[in-house]
Amino acid sequence: MATPPRIDDDRAVLALQAIAERRAAIDDPHREQLGDDPTVVDVLHVLSYLRKYSGAGTPEQVRRADVTDALRLRVWLWWYGASLERWLLERAEQLGMNRRELGRLLGIRTGQGLVDRRDRLQALLGQHGRPDEKVARAERAAGRATMPLPQRQQLWLDRHRAAVRAVAAALVEYRDLADDEAAEWLVEVARDLREQVCTPAAYTQIFYAVDAMATVPAVLALPDAHALRRALRDWQVLSAQYRRIRDTAGAA
Repeated sequence: MATPPRIDDDRAVLALQAIAERRAAIDDPHREQLGDDPTVVDVLHVLSYLRKYSGAGTPEQVRRADVTDALRLRVWLWWYGASLERWLLERAEQLGMNRRELGRLLGIRTGQGLVDRRDRLQALLGQHGRPDEKVARAERAAGRATMPLPQRQQLWLDRHRAAVRAVAAALVEYRDLADDEAAEWLVEVARDLREQVCTPAAYTQIFYAVDAMATVPAVLALPDAHALRRALRDWQVLSAQYRRIRDTAGAA
């Protein structure tokens, strides 16, 4: 399907006013339901009005003109919906919400699929004006390349907040297994969890807590399927990704 040309708020208001004026000119008995001086807030109301009150009693030339203006309003709704969806997906990313769960609401099966959808919306609504996720992806990569290291680390933490906090929560849950060294780090990890802190400094606390817990005999004796052992394995994957941020910055 082709992307419809953008209809801005001013053109949508002109369409609303034209509909209201035509209905007033033919003394439409339902005219008062349109209200006076309609704005873009009234788009759905006006479209519903036309759908209900455009029968054979309305002159054909009025119905034809109404269809044209109604399509303009429908296109305005399309662009408004795209803008609203982009805002929601960006907010969800900032909040660290689960991509796959959100994707299911939109009929998307994978977390990457949701990222691609957000990128397409960003490209469509940005200066390029075309739904190409590669454009937004390239711009985002270029922007990250020039970010200071702490900012890039925080960006990564924001995107992986749920996974990082899950490891921290598992460490705290099984702190009764910790030796003295690990217990000291876990005090800091538990505080950051309570205060919902997820910063490079908080990451470092978890890093040292994991390092200490991984060598505790009581932890080593746990079966591989134990929640703490799984969390320690998850951390290895997360830690490798986090290290690559510094490695990439050094290479640049």
